Amino acid sequence: MISEPSGAEECFAYITLPGETDAVTAGRFALTTGRQDVTTGRFVYGRSYLARPSAVEINQVPPITKRHLGIRAVETREPIRVIVLRALEAYGVPVPDEAISDRRKMRAT
Repeated sequence: MISEPSGAEECFAYITLPGETDAVTAGRFALTTGRQDVTTGRFVYGRSYLARPSAVEINQVPPITKRHLGIRAVETREPIRVIVLRALEAYGVPVPDEAISDRRKMRAT
């Protein structure tokens, strides 16, 4: 579950841990716009969440998979998001056409 105040560029992420019924705050997700107007998202775990013995990792993409996605992104010059969405579409998961586009602004040459 995610809470998002209207107009905000950050939100808090909540998770119901295995064997529990109440959600706890897991961390904060924030969007930042950097150089060339590229927006990047970053998730930071809360200290109190990490102190819980029952805390689980939210991002469960294996490191080797991340590495191969990064290599493919460099080879194809596409963002990882586009590569993943194309793969989901090829697998039969409906993905809107407008979602499969490179939203990065290209430099003028």
